Amino acid sequence: YDTAYHYITLAQTAALQLKDSFLLANCYNTLSMMHRYQADYNRSLTFALQSAAIAEKSTDSTLIKLLPKIYYNINGALKGENQFEKSIAYLKKALQFTNYPDEQRYRILLHLAVVDSYIDLKQTATAKTYLDTAVALAKDFDNIVLKLLATSSEGFYYDQTGNYEKALTAYKFSYQYAEQSKNTYLKAEAANNLASVYYKMKNY
Repeated sequence: YDTAYHYITLAQTAALQLKDSFLLANCYNTLSMMHRYQADYNRSLTFALQSAAIAEKSTDSTLIKLLPKIYYNINGALKGENQFEKSIAYLKKALQFTNYPDEQRYRILLHLAVVDSYIDLKQTATAKTYLDTAVALAKDFDNIVLKLLATSSEGFYYDQTGNYEKALTAYKFSYQYAEQSKNTYLKAEAANNLASVYYKMKNY
């Protein structure tokens, strides 16, 4: 991360000198992601909120359209600090936006993130509504990884609610998508999910 941090700091300095709000908001959002990947959620949140503050004050539509991604990032930092209610609030704000770059992909990710937080809060009935939407959106979207994430989230939901047969069905789909992705880590994670459910069903 040292090299990445060096160059993003240079970009941040240039953005401040040029008074380039778009570049500065992107820099802060990138710094937020970098700190989140290092599990430094407090600093991640600080940078994400700085990014959001710039975009929220702007009248530039290009900058405003960054907000769904920034709010998604804020959600990640808040979730890392177990602030699930606040993470959901930002995700719902992000879902209000339309017509921004990569919207379809983010709309799926946003719904899945809401599902995770509601499950963490033990509000599974509310989680199910967002889960169904995410699964339907992912089904119509040509992206193997998002299909994998959606079916994995579906499996986790049914696992947490004790419906192991449905969990198994969903996890089998996620394993198939993992195989298609040719990503060893995703395949191992999907296999582990299946093994866990088989164990709970006493199917040794």
